[in-house]
Amino acid sequence: MYYPYLRSKQNEMLALREIAQSDITYSHVMPIIEPVRELATLDKTIQMMESANIHYAVILNAKGYEVNEVYAWLAKDEYCNYTPAFLCDDSILSVKSSLDSIEEIHDVILVFKNDIDSDNEELLSLLTHPSVATIVGHMSRSLRKKLSHESKQLVTFNADAFRAQNSNAQYESVPDELYTEEHSFYKDDNYDGFSDFCVLPKDLQEGGMTPTTLAIHLTYKKNEDEIWVKHFLSDNRYGRENIQHKFKEAAVHVKEFYNSQEIPKTEAVEQLLKCLQQEHYPGLGKLKEFSVWNHLELINNFLENNQ
Repeated sequence: MYYPYLRSKQNEMLALREIAQSDITYSHVMPIIEPVRELATLDKTIQMMESANIHYAVILNAKGYEVNEVYAWLAKDEYCNYTPAFLCDDSILSVKSSLDSIEEIHDVILVFKNDIDSDNEELLSLLTHPSVATIVGHMSRSLRKKLSHESKQLVTFNADAFRAQNSNAQYESVPDELYTEEHSFYKDDNYDGFSDFCVLPKDLQEGGMTPTTLAIHLTYKKNEDEIWVKHFLSDNRYGRENIQHKFKEAAVHVKEFYNSQEIPKTEAVEQLLKCLQQEHYPGLGKLKEFSVWNHLELINNFLENNQ
């Protein structure tokens, strides 16, 4: 199972809506969503995932929210595919307090963005809490040994799968790089699933100006065990004007790459190339949506065909 970690920003949520409307059954992808906008902005996305029978988790202790507020908001509509999740890096005691105080909470997912300290007794008490079902994080062998007799699902987390550059132009030095092998080997390593930040930087980024270099980031299956990410850049890398033409330049490189490789196009890539054909610039946000959508479809298809 793949547990992509996404924030509730518009284009990430639009990517989830696209997979919810797809003819593909997404039974191998369970998004973990961290609210970073008003909770109401999540309503439509969650309703669409419920209708498509896609399971998902929501972070209850997201920054700026009270746990009981998010829990009550989710409980009011009696969503049946929802799983409660907690971020744990800086709030071990508060998370345990929430687990002890909220009635009937169960099957909880704990998410660690940083390394887990296997010598911390308070932390081990949280990990073995009866309400906890799944632990997502980078786990040492010693920690996994300590948890080996617990009935917990362990999910490996790679926070650096997508190596973001300071500027789009810097991707020229790494146009093509390994993204992950976890989809092929997580079971061999005795994990129940794998997680990452999808094709997005691990640090939350807000706003931003029109780039001088336009970049399109697309993952693809390079061989039976590896998924790579390719960075398609505009040829024009000066000034912030004529972004529409820069999109055309980058999208032409996408078309050339897929036409020259024996790899299938996802629906996201097909839609991106449709924009190129129609000479329609979809906007920077839509390009992020295409990247996330493409990656979710790619991973789900691989897991579907290799069970």
